[in-house]
Amino acid sequence: MSDNIETDHVVAKTDESDSSTLSRLATVAAQLQATVSGSLATMAQNLKQSVETMAAFNNMMETYLIKSLSITSERGKIVKEADKVNFTFRVCLRNIGSYSIPGATITVSHKSTLDTETANIIGQIDVPMILANSTSHHDFVTEAMGIVYGSSIVCEVSFPSPGSGTTLRNTSARRIGVLELAQLETVPMSSFQHKTSDYSHKTTMKMVDASKLRQVFSVHPIHGLSGLLFVIRLTGKYEQDMFGQLESAPIGESSALTVGFFVQSQAELPKDLLESIIFELN
Repeated sequence: MSDNIETDHVVAKTDESDSSTLSRLATVAAQLQATVSGSLATMAQNLKQSVETMAAFNNMMETYLIKSLSITSERGKIVKEADKVNFTFRVCLRNIGSYSIPGATITVSHKSTLDTETANIIGQIDVPMILANSTSHHDFVTEAMGIVYGSSIVCEVSFPSPGSGTTLRNTSARRIGVLELAQLETVPMSSFQHKTSDYSHKTTMKMVDASKLRQVFSVHPIHGLSGLLFVIRLTGKYEQDMFGQLESAPIGESSALTVGFFVQSQAELPKDLLESIIFELN
């Protein structure tokens, strides 16, 4: 009888001990779970912050590279081939930043206006190149007939982001002026074969800036402007010659000069063409 009582007592103690151990294990497990969950949450938060920092740094680098690239364009040579005239547009890329830009490509397009979405591609350089901390020039040739004043040239340089690899673009667009589409020269009035009075029906007197006139027609400061005929050879759609002549010999050559403009033929020109020329000479 006593043996049975002792056995039952031992069993009871064993059950209590097992229950206590399980309770402690459960507590430890809960603490471990809480610790691991907290660590994972901290890791996730740190990872999120790291990703956000990397993204912010990448965005900063992308903005820096785009702003480091200066894009300008100008009309180069006018080349006549058989019965057509070709324009050369020179694109100047200048990387003023501290880092080279790898994988760059160039697309030059022509738009009828700056606002239109439709563009005709003049030329492309689709072989990726490295734009170092220097200036590079790239020429693109197009037929003159499709280019008119008031239209625009759009230059776009594309290159991959150094961080994300997405394509970044830097675009420059500008309006094309009348004088940009013309061949300009000066000739002495004494050598001009025609009388300006033959075109008097087209003569229009306008004020222009003297220094700008010299700059556009490449007249050296030591040379006078009087006695010169300013020849504007329009090309493309409005192909014909336009002439400019000082109304009178300037005294001391003031900043503003009066120039009479006349054309070679009776052909009608757009009404705003001369106004555009005057705007470009002021």
